[in-house]
Amino acid sequence: MSAWRSPTTKFILIFLLFAALLFFSGCDYLLPKDDYQPSGQQFTLKPDIELKGIKSSDTLFHSAGAFTLELWIKLKSGSVPKYDTLPPGLFFLSQNEAKKDMIIVQNLPIAAGSEEKVHPLPVFGVQRRREIPSATEYRLGPLTDDLDIKRMVEILKKKRIEGRNVSLVQSAIYRITDGEELTQGLLDTLNSLPDEY
Repeated sequence: MSAWRSPTTKFILIFLLFAALLFFSGCDYLLPKDDYQPSGQQFTLKPDIELKGIKSSDTLFHSAGAFTLELWIKLKSGSVPKYDTLPPGLFFLSQNEAKKDMIIVQNLPIAAGSEEKVHPLPVFGVQRRREIPSATEYRLGPLTDDLDIKRMVEILKKKRIEGRNVSLVQSAIYRITDGEELTQGLLDTLNSLPDEY
């Protein structure tokens, strides 16, 4: 029997063909990507407020989030403070695609004055498998149009998130962005969290 017709050789050839197909297809079809992509209407700050930058914080910590972002703002002109509110369900998009996008789940009031000021923001990771940010730059993203996340946020915006509840909320967000269904059991768990003061 020719070596080219032996079962072992055929198996090796089929394996090599499959490996080549996997490589040149970029794994997009055979190994589909499950990276969650935030969507919705783009959010902007009030016209009088200038956004100076958003970055992941390695020094500041906010106990109501799994991660903390630093939001730097100031007035565009004048000296009378201006106020705005970052709404729950707002995404912050990483400038580095290897790092997690972030989301807030509660109303966060901010104030801008004539001097540049930092607001530590309690946030939660969006994509489970992306890297944890470190010195990562962010930009304002959309206000979510994901119906499951909106239902979660509607509950969470009235809850006290601290201590062990932080990891529970982060886990719930990852479950939805991983593609799992929003179950009644998960909704009941979120509803059982203590109400905000």
